Amino acid sequence: EFAEGTYQDAQRIAASIAHTLETSLAQTAGSDLSRAGESGETLTNKSGPAGGVQSRWLQSCGLRAAAKNALLPYAIQPSLAELDALILECETRINDAGEGAAAAQTPQTPRAPQGVAALHGAPAPKAQNFAATHGAPLLEAQSFLAWARRIKRQCFDAQGRYKGPRATRARFGLLSLGEEFQLFAVPGELFCRIGMGLKKRALPAKLLVCGYYGGTVGYIPSEEACSQGGYEVESAYRYYGAPAALSPDTEQRIHAIVEALRREVAR
Repeated sequence: EFAEGTYQDAQRIAASIAHTLETSLAQTAGSDLSRAGESGETLTNKSGPAGGVQSRWLQSCGLRAAAKNALLPYAIQPSLAELDALILECETRINDAGEGAAAAQTPQTPRAPQGVAALHGAPAPKAQNFAATHGAPLLEAQSFLAWARRIKRQCFDAQGRYKGPRATRARFGLLSLGEEFQLFAVPGELFCRIGMGLKKRALPAKLLVCGYYGGTVGYIPSEEACSQGGYEVESAYRYYGAPAALSPDTEQRIHAIVEALRREVAR
């Protein structure tokens, strides 16, 4: 079964990871204490022997962290004509799906819940799987229709001029563990090509990219992917409520953000 994640889910998972890390550090500290005892060395501080070893371990790593807020511009926003065309298309698809389902329905075969009603109302039949509820054309039409109507209502004035946001706020973070290992946190789903470029520029240090930092702005495509199109570029942003996909120059902006954060943690 599939379930959308909640804030409580994130807290539970984070607590589990933190507990595992703390347990590992305590075990490491215990081993260091044993070796120190054999050599006659005393490792203590106000937190006790184990805390002293952990403190010294963290200090020896040169742990540094920095965060940066940035504006990521959107690509070209939709026009009213494009929104009206999408609204008409989605309404037609929804009406056609409803008529087809009604024609196939019989008194002995009750209609199964569809679309949003199936996800947020009565439970779906057991035969329904992930593809049936999250890749369904009807659900896509319903979602895109709601998005187009909202963008038209909120992002255009009475004269039809765009007044909505032209960029989204995003927060990035970099954690450096000495000179050998770095964690770069991004607020979304970064394309592999961008991540590989970041890793290459970080050499000789090893860099690990972490997603969903402080939330998500959605997919973050590479400049090449923006020219190729596809779901992540052409329509996925609608599920996140954004008026458009991110600008093609986002990849270069992220490289500049990493360099700024790297200089900050190196101070």
